[in-house]
Amino acid sequence: RMATAAGRVPVPAVAQRPLAWLGKALGAQNPTRSPLRRVARGLHLLGQPPHRRYARIVSYFTPEQKYALYTDAMRDRLAGIDSYRLIDEAFMGSKADTTLGRIIDTDVNTYLPGDLLVKADISTMAVSLEARSPLLDHKVIEWAAGLPTHLKVRDGQTKYLLKRAVADWLPPELLNRPKMGFGVPLGSWLRTELRDLARDVLTDATARGRGLFRPDAVSALLDQHDAGIDHSSRIWALMQFELWHRTFVDGPRPGPRPGPQPEATPAAGR
Repeated sequence: RMATAAGRVPVPAVAQRPLAWLGKALGAQNPTRSPLRRVARGLHLLGQPPHRRYARIVSYFTPEQKYALYTDAMRDRLAGIDSYRLIDEAFMGSKADTTLGRIIDTDVNTYLPGDLLVKADISTMAVSLEARSPLLDHKVIEWAAGLPTHLKVRDGQTKYLLKRAVADWLPPELLNRPKMGFGVPLGSWLRTELRDLARDVLTDATARGRGLFRPDAVSALLDQHDAGIDHSSRIWALMQFELWHRTFVDGPRPGPRPGPQPEATPAAGR
């Protein structure tokens, strides 16, 4: 769905820069929760080339949001590094002959193996299930990739041909219902039972001492989320990064060495 959203709206190159500028200006003048903020984000997205539009849709942080979080030392260290390059290279390396096809190709080679399939594998193996993805059979993928665009997306409807193929087998209310993912109420949890954990992990001395993120910017993100602005995906990403750092970079914390153990007392009668 994200791939088709990024690739199905053609925008003339001459209009992209004005749209991006208008979206940025409109967003700067409106608070985060304003409806105009969504309009601004949409205009800014339309002002990007398709592969950059896709990169922004699948990212938790925009480049501007990351820059606002970084300390001066982190900004200097990452100067000249473009995290969207992975998407650029996948898009430019695609052999598809349409923009939508190249975006879908990018999706298949980045988001699918780097996110969705990993999550499915971890979740199923955790309960000893062997999951399969029959629509990812290479013969099906190769055949579908060669279909014309109007059979992939039509009038804003994705999976057009698949839905037509199974229309006689499924009731309309199931076939046409909105897409439903497997999300959890992370936004609510980070305001309730996970609120203290998030603040402990992201604002304690260990996290602040890394010198990677501005403590005031991290605290502002947490405060805004408490106030009703959804930053759940960004907060969760920062939490996982910090916990990963503590586990695999910091290593186990040194503790007191165990003293000599008392010898076992022989049981009576032996």
